[in-house]
This record gives sequence, structure tokens and C-alpha cells, in this order.
Amino acid sequence: IRGLSRLKRMGVRIVWTVHDLYDPEARWRAMDRWLVRFVYGIADAVIVHSRAARDQVAAEFDLDDCGKMHVVPHANYLGCYPDTISREAARRSFGLAADETAFVFFGAIRRYKGVLELIDAFRRIEGPKARLIVAGRAWEAALRREVEAAAAADPRIVAALRFVADDEVQRFLKAADIVVLPYKEYLTSGAIALAMSFGRACLVPNAGSMREVVDPRGAVFFDPGEPDSLVRALEESLVRRDELEEMGQRNFKEISAWTWARMARQTAEVYAAAFDGKKHKGDSQP
Repeated sequence: IRGLSRLKRMGVRIVWTVHDLYDPEARWRAMDRWLVRFVYGIADAVIVHSRAARDQVAAEFDLDDCGKMHVVPHANYLGCYPDTISREAARRSFGLAADETAFVFFGAIRRYKGVLELIDAFRRIEGPKARLIVAGRAWEAALRREVEAAAAADPRIVAALRFVADDEVQRFLKAADIVVLPYKEYLTSGAIALAMSFGRACLVPNAGSMREVVDPRGAVFFDPGEPDSLVRALEESLVRRDELEEMGQRNFKEISAWTWARMARQTAEVYAAAFDGKKHKGDSQP
């Protein structure tokens, strides 16, 4: 705080890119809120990755004027990870039959991401042709034990609770029929951009930035505030299995336009406007 304040007094322009407003698992939430408010107040410009995120920030700070907030979407992950394995080989590596539907959760496992709720919902759907793969490192030992125990109770579930190296990311995502991101709380998600970059259909909350980023024709939605909604969304995905590949291709086409070069150019425009002391003209959208 002292460092930022000193830079501000020296005339240094400050641009804050907001990925999360707060740590969803912060022990001292009141202190976290105070710190975020301080950074927002001192910033000359604030970048968010969706209009929904902008609206969440505006509501948090009770803002009427969002003039220093600018929307620059999260770029895609095309070319960021190896993509050499075939879909068939990826599925064989998990023992998936051609007629099985693979739901995949991919990413760091934290409580606010709803992994335990996903496993519980999956265990409530019937049918031996449904499979769930949970991949990623758990941030806390207790959560890891809980996820392992819940997954072990259903032979249809594979739990790869570890860091996934860059060259292995493709194996999990290419094996998926649909990527499930059952987050309970979030502002921005890089995981949805990753799933779309691998041409996967998405099962996501019908709220916030995910609802904005993915086209309804490329996703199945659930209501995070309704306990049985995730179960119904999983069941809907099974019913619509023949549509999932086309949904994924639609997502790939959409995210392909969100290049790093394009987003870098839009970000540079925000920095230039902040340096000049001017308001950037509107939101940057792909």
C-alpha cells in the first residue's frame, strides 16, 4: 500500500487488471475488501474481462460512473499448449469407449469451484455410459482427501489430483465430450477460454462472465443457486450427446477471434489513455 501510494504521488499511472475481486477463500474477508477498495480507488484505469465482471465490480463499489473500467476479453489459448494427440488416442488413454460420455473438470481444485458438488451431482445420475474425470491439483490437503473419498465411491469417476504438465493438458481436454466448470463464486475464468480453445462444449453457471463468454449454442447451463440444477444439466448433456461435438466446434470458432495480439492491442490502448489522463473510448470487445 505504501509503495502504491508513493508511486501515485510521483505521478506514476496505475492500471489494475481484475481477475478476481477478492480471494474467495480469504480468511480475513473484511481486510481483503478494504485492500481491493484501496487499489480500485488509486488506479487510473481498471481492466476487466467481461461486461458481467464490470457490472459486478460496479455493484461492489456502488458506482454510477464506470468510466475508468474497460472490458478487454480474456484471450484464447490456441498454440499455448501442445495439440498433437488425436481424440481417439486421448480417450483410449482413459479407457473410454466410443459410446461413453466423458465429463471433465480441469483446473486447480478449490472449494469455491464446486468440485465436491459436481461429484455429488454426477453420482446421482444413472447410466454406466457416463464418466467423470477430475483433473488438477487440490490447494489444500483436507480438500484433496474429500475429493479422493467422494470419487472412490463411484467407479465411473477418475480423479487425477495432481499438477498437469503442459504437454498433458491436451489429453484431458481432447478426451472430454463436455468440460464442466461448476463454480460457486468467480469473476473471470481462464478455464472456459481453455476449454473453448480445444473445441469443447461447456457446462457452466447461467450467471456472470461464463454466461456472457460462451454462446448458448455451445453450452449447457445450470443455476448455481438451485441444488438440483447441476444434476439436471448433467442429464441434459447426456440426452444431447450427439450435439456436443458441434457445440464444441462453435466454441472453437468463437474463441479463435480472441487472439493475444488483438487483446494486447486493446490493452495497450487502455494504458495509453491512462498515461494521457484520458478516458478510453468505450469497451474493447472482439
